[in-house]
Amino acid sequence: MRQLDRFDRDLLVFVLSWRRYGGPPEDECMVEFGLNLDQVHERCMELVCRCHPNAYRDAERTLLLRAGGMLMPNRFSARDVPRPR
Repeated sequence: MRQLDRFDRDLLVFVLSWRRYGGPPEDECMVEFGLNLDQVHERCMELVCRCHPNAYRDAERTLLLRAGGMLMPNRFSARDVPRPR
């Protein structure tokens, strides 16, 4: 199984945690990751598009699919997210 590195995992968790508020503010992106908002979005899109969720463990697979659903809602749906066992 593959693993996301800590930076990428933390970045996805951060972006998803701001979802209900319409996304993270620019200043928080800079403080937390040293990236502006466009760079954060670009990095997340790169992760979602390049990673094959089935190559990751359940927690990271779920994270990638949730991020994909947020960034590309027409490509990912809730049915793609694995259910807890």
